[in-house]
Amino acid sequence: MLSFRGIRIKHRTSSPQKQIAKHQPDDQLRWLAGLYDKAKDCIAHERWEDALGCLEQITLADPQYRDAPELARQAWAHARLGRAYDLGVKCLRSGDHRRALRYLSLVVEQDPVYRDAQRKLQAARRQARLVELHRRGLSYYTRGRWQEAIETFGLVLSIEPGHPHAQALHKDSRFRLRLDTLYASAIRKLGEGQWQEATAILREIEGLSPGYRDVADRLQEAKRLRSAERLYEQALEAHRNGLWADAIDCLEQVVAIKEDYRDAPQLLTEAQEEAGLLYMSRRLRQAPSSERWTDAAEQYEALATAQANPRQAHSCLAEAQRQRQIAQAYSEGLSKLRSRLWLDAIVCFKQVLALDPSNEETPQLLEQATVQRKVELLYGQAERSIMAGKWSEAEQQLARIDRLHPTYRDVQQLLEQVQLQRQWAELCTGDEGELNRRQRPAAAPAREQIPDRHPGLPNVASQLWSADALTP
Repeated sequence: MLSFRGIRIKHRTSSPQKQIAKHQPDDQLRWLAGLYDKAKDCIAHERWEDALGCLEQITLADPQYRDAPELARQAWAHARLGRAYDLGVKCLRSGDHRRALRYLSLVVEQDPVYRDAQRKLQAARRQARLVELHRRGLSYYTRGRWQEAIETFGLVLSIEPGHPHAQALHKDSRFRLRLDTLYASAIRKLGEGQWQEATAILREIEGLSPGYRDVADRLQEAKRLRSAERLYEQALEAHRNGLWADAIDCLEQVVAIKEDYRDAPQLLTEAQEEAGLLYMSRRLRQAPSSERWTDAAEQYEALATAQANPRQAHSCLAEAQRQRQIAQAYSEGLSKLRSRLWLDAIVCFKQVLALDPSNEETPQLLEQATVQRKVELLYGQAERSIMAGKWSEAEQQLARIDRLHPTYRDVQQLLEQVQLQRQWAELCTGDEGELNRRQRPAAAPAREQIPDRHPGLPNVASQLWSADALTP
């Protein structure tokens, strides 16, 4: 228990010997009586330090004077209580709740009804409790222990409902606990294969707190796994129906998404082996002549031993995959050719020839795509030459198009107009007198015989007609 040791009451005292020496023995009683009355008045007005000063002088002059010793003890006790109370209130106001509790507890222990010490002590305890709870809640908050933080900040708010920091942290802790709960639920759903529910929860988290943890990556994972599940079901159906190419295609995509997805790797191996066997048996049935019986015998032997010889099955699988690549590249090339994407078609057909140089149809298609691309490029160059008035270059480019593809768009009519434009340009740059001596019908054909076939080409007939009109 804290004592009053260290709480010192300062007051001024004068030497009693000096005071006694100043007065005559008859005056001493009057001097003591005056000090006593003054001490009583100070006690009545609770001026304990002044009372102590007077009573100490009396006690030193006459220790048995009336009840001065008792009054001195009372004044001393009240002075110490007042000093402890003042210190406790000061510490309470400055936020030093630990020292405020020490001083105010001492006051209440000595005098439970002293002023409002009880109320001040309760306030100090309340503030100390708030500080301790707030510090504990912050510790939970910084460590991500949201449930403990919510409970602790809830206690703070129960003591002081309007506590600003506790309100904000309590609300944020509840929000973060909700995010963590949703995230854990989403991870559990992903593990159980419930992609739709997991995606919905992850999107909710993303809406509440963008950038939370790895939600964006988890969403992509859920999307990939949902796609893998769909492909896996398609692969199972194709596997049951013996559609090995479709099964291989789907299972390869599944394994690319998740290498250990269910039994996809095993099913893929089985489908590849079955596809290799199927390919060998088809080649055996399609042997066109006796010249290929040796190959057919090899296919029979491979077909008989494929199940027991993984290497042979693997080689057949490689051949099946090559044939599938050829078919895919060929089909894509045809699609690009129909879409007039000449460069893409060229790339596809070259891939086909790289995989199968003996393909008979692809060279013709490659040549067709190459010619179409070249003609298209020449046509664009011719248009730019026409717009720039370079008639000779345009004529050469159109002539090349005409040789490569005579029926390409409006090349024939455009070539005729460019030739007329070139002739007219040559006429305009010649001698003016020589131009006047020329035969007008030969130099200026009728307007209706030279139609304007190209939107960006100047009207040759109009210019010739104007030149004819201006010639004297």
